[in-house]
Amino acid sequence: MIFFIALLLYSSVIYADIVPPIKIDGIKFQITPSMGKQYGSNVFYSFEEFNLNKEQVVIFSGSNDIENIIGRITGGKQSLIDGEIRSEIVNANLYLMNPYGFSFGPNAVLDIQGSIYLTTASKIYLGDRGFFDANPEKASVLISAAPVDFGFLDDAGSIEFEQSNLSVRTGNTLSISAANISLDGSQLNAEDAGRIDLAAINNIVLKNNSNIDAGKVKTGNIYIRAGKFILDNSNILANSETQNGGIIDIQANNLIMNKSSIESQTFGPGKAGTIIVNVAQKAILDQQSQISSSSLNRGIGGDAGSIFINANEFELINSNINTSSNSSLANAGNIYINSNILALDDATISTNAETAQGGNIILSARKCFKMNSSELSATVKGGIGNGGNLAIGNPSLFNIQDSKIFANASGGDGGFILIISDSDISRGNQITASSETGRVGDIKIDDIYNIDISTLPIEFFIDDKLVIKQDCSIINDTQSELSTFVVTGRGGLSNAPDDLQTYIPNINY
Repeated sequence: MIFFIALLLYSSVIYADIVPPIKIDGIKFQITPSMGKQYGSNVFYSFEEFNLNKEQVVIFSGSNDIENIIGRITGGKQSLIDGEIRSEIVNANLYLMNPYGFSFGPNAVLDIQGSIYLTTASKIYLGDRGFFDANPEKASVLISAAPVDFGFLDDAGSIEFEQSNLSVRTGNTLSISAANISLDGSQLNAEDAGRIDLAAINNIVLKNNSNIDAGKVKTGNIYIRAGKFILDNSNILANSETQNGGIIDIQANNLIMNKSSIESQTFGPGKAGTIIVNVAQKAILDQQSQISSSSLNRGIGGDAGSIFINANEFELINSNINTSSNSSLANAGNIYINSNILALDDATISTNAETAQGGNIILSARKCFKMNSSELSATVKGGIGNGGNLAIGNPSLFNIQDSKIFANASGGDGGFILIISDSDISRGNQITASSETGRVGDIKIDDIYNIDISTLPIEFFIDDKLVIKQDCSIINDTQSELSTFVVTGRGGLSNAPDDLQTYIPNINY
């Protein structure tokens, strides 16, 4: 079976060509196009082994009409790279393919002027009809079309980084694709406006303070695809000092974060970036982990970004998800979480603004929503900005214990809190939509069949002028046990959709 990463496939075999093998020898080894095969802007090389110790340097050279350096390693062993790979060809991209994998050490250097693609694929596809096979005994179709795709076999190898620090230059891509990818105390960097792609058939693991970083003065984007994605005391960063923050887009079957962070933040006038996390099965954030899209400039800063999370099951344990803005002119971002099961334990989800508009929090949990000693906050600290809006949608099981839900403001209006559930709200919780000097916000807790979507304004929330037809306060003989919220309901309204999925907007990449 062959796995494909990308969208384009090759067609029929036209002809085969033979690329002679190169043996790397000596401390400083020069590789020229005459040692391989050149077709148009592509030059193809074949190596039986590609191992470099810390003293060794491999240098690719050639004319500036070369756009793609494409190499395969055919010896059936993992490549051990602890030296330098350099290209003197202006803006040329480097493709290295070894189905048995790569291991990069602490002294490894990738000094390439273009983008870098490291893969354990068995084939590199060229345009719509060419390909370069990793097996020299099989035919290849070498043409001038640029690489578009990788094809993987079931037994593809892994790519490992041990205490490595590798980067691509401004505006270029660092692409890693393998059966498994691991970073141990390592850094992968894409300088200003660059891009990092990680794609693994099975697992991607970052541990021991490893970082994937696509930002500095300007920021780039990060895309991750994995069976299981594990962050252990490590970070994913797409921050910017002057421009808008980058996109972080993660898709996995399972996500585990321990003492780790996913951040797209700005420290200047730009807007913080968008974070998208799609998990087919279970996502767990534990041990003070964080997902954050924030604007941290206290001067003229941009708005915070938005966070979109989709998971079948999502647990937030002693961790937080936040969009915040420190500038007086910057609005907080929005947070959308869509899950069958959503559980918070000693956790926080917040959209906080300094003085501008608060952000919205929309949580759609169809089967189960649990909060224990946790906090949901869509607040504005000062100024005249309105508090954010907050909605929790129609879980079959709804349980809140010793928790807080806030949509507060200072000089602006309090936000709106909507909880759609036919379950009782337990005591010992605080739910407020207050304002120090502005209008107090609304809190509505109701069964799904009493919520009419047509009454919801822009931003998916009910207008504060809506008249509530019924009012029922929770009363108990022991007044000290009362929660600080009012339960209200509306009768005689049309049925609404099943849950808050209706209110969650489409994600625009």
